Amino acid sequence: MHEIPLGLVQLPNTTASTLFHVIKDVLLRCSLPIANCIGQAYDGAANTSGVHNGVQTLIKKETNHCLYVHCFAHSLNLCVQEVAKKCALIRNCMEFISQLVKLIKLSPKRLNLFEATRKEITFASDDESQLSYPALRTLCPTRWTVRHSAIDSIIKNYHILMTALEVVEQDHDDHAAKAEGLLTKMESFEVFFSLKLAYRIFSAAEQFSINLQAKDTTFSERIEGARLLRSHYMSMRSDASFAAFYHDILTSSSGLFYPGLGKHPDGLMEEQIHTTMLVQKKNIVKITLKLSTTLLGKLTSGLTKRI
Repeated sequence: MHEIPLGLVQLPNTTASTLFHVIKDVLLRCSLPIANCIGQAYDGAANTSGVHNGVQTLIKKETNHCLYVHCFAHSLNLCVQEVAKKCALIRNCMEFISQLVKLIKLSPKRLNLFEATRKEITFASDDESQLSYPALRTLCPTRWTVRHSAIDSIIKNYHILMTALEVVEQDHDDHAAKAEGLLTKMESFEVFFSLKLAYRIFSAAEQFSINLQAKDTTFSERIEGARLLRSHYMSMRSDASFAAFYHDILTSSSGLFYPGLGKHPDGLMEEQIHTTMLVQKKNIVKITLKLSTTLLGKLTSGLTKRI
């Protein structure tokens, strides 16, 4: 397959009839008879994909063998978006990231504070794997699968952001209150867990999305890719997979906070902390396992339905 952009056209409106006649006109000007068209692909908008009066139907009236296929990448994005919005944990996680990144990036002063803190911690680190921390990324407003890069930037800069927020909350302005609220959330196990879970799901979907858009990918390879992604999500629902995932969260969050307690509680001895954590652990594992498996189940069902 070889892709060639034919140009940009200003439209008086976006009705199906207008789009259809513009497409015919552009093809005619390029000496490409619409009768030779064998395939068409759009997103799910009614004016293009409608089965009664959409562009795809109007083109089929001109040439019956011009098959319509809903864009696979768009279907994948809709699936991830739909499932994420139905899960309060992920939905709240997206809102948290949006507020956090806005607070830091929309102020040169706070952005400089973050960058200075990042450089200071980077140079002071003895761990070579931590010598490079990614810059903060904003959430893509339309393509949900690419949000994994923004989530990853928060996870890898977690303790840096907490340090920066501790400084911001000492200011005497409206942003200090926001910083305090965000810092309180970052000290909770639920937020860190939701970030790791969202990254686990979105990163796999984004890899499939990249493969879908490759020019040399065949239709059969895309169908097989969708099957493999569903199988991957199904395997993530197993007890063994969740146990490994949960252990990774506990390891990577070591020193940030204590599951069930938040930030290191003042006035508690290590023995008291350990005892309290053991009591809380069963409840945390039970709740997080249910959230994870429910979300993955909905995502798998959505992929089966849409792709």
